[in-house]
Amino acid sequence: MFEKDNLIAEILDVFYIERPKNKSNAAKRPFHVLSRRLKGKAVFYQKNKQFPVSANSLLYIPSDITYSQSSDGDESLIAIHLNILNHGSKNISVSDNPSEKITTLFLKIYDIWSSKCENYRYLCTALLYELFAEISHKTYDKFKDYPFLKNSVDYINENFREPLCVKELAKMCGVSENYYRRVFGRCMGISPLKYINTKRIDAAKALIVSGYYRISEISDMCGFSEHKYFCSVFRKETGMMPTEYLKHYNESVM
Repeated sequence: MFEKDNLIAEILDVFYIERPKNKSNAAKRPFHVLSRRLKGKAVFYQKNKQFPVSANSLLYIPSDITYSQSSDGDESLIAIHLNILNHGSKNISVSDNPSEKITTLFLKIYDIWSSKCENYRYLCTALLYELFAEISHKTYDKFKDYPFLKNSVDYINENFREPLCVKELAKMCGVSENYYRRVFGRCMGISPLKYINTKRIDAAKALIVSGYYRISEISDMCGFSEHKYFCSVFRKETGMMPTEYLKHYNESVM
């Protein structure tokens, strides 16, 4: 759900929701929602896909999408409304996770946010990042049948700034390239190249806004052998060229 380890997020509000049986359509909203269902069942619908949720489900709804939902009633959940600067998914995501720590973190965030005590935003933000870490840690369960893939993903995370070849990654794992690509896509939801490029572009965005390096230097620092290819991938990932991204960032913080 949140494999990235560099999310930049801001809590906008936190709600404890209890409601009876309902069915509704949701219009586009300018914020992300991360929720922990405490009890009750529901089904969310997006683009002809169904996402059933029940007690202990984590539900992520990205900003600016339309969806509908129906519930069986007697449901309760905690919903956190977020701004997330660098998470571009447009798909609903559900994860069934019985971790008591995750439930405890949601409850703590709600209690502190509701109390409006001194420094409550700082306290809740710290707990939010602890929550991200716990969710990310639990995603490694997906590798239980493919331990070689966890090692490969860890290797990519540590070496994405270096030249990487999918064929060589497969060879390191002792499997064929086709099998590696298939298993990677099944577990990670994206291709190996997409994963590598996403890591590189996330690093590039941080370097661009830092103001310490020229764009041409950043492409090399992030593992791109050709500046033209870097710009192409950057635009595909962000919808903007690197210089446009810097301008957009500077305007947003003014």
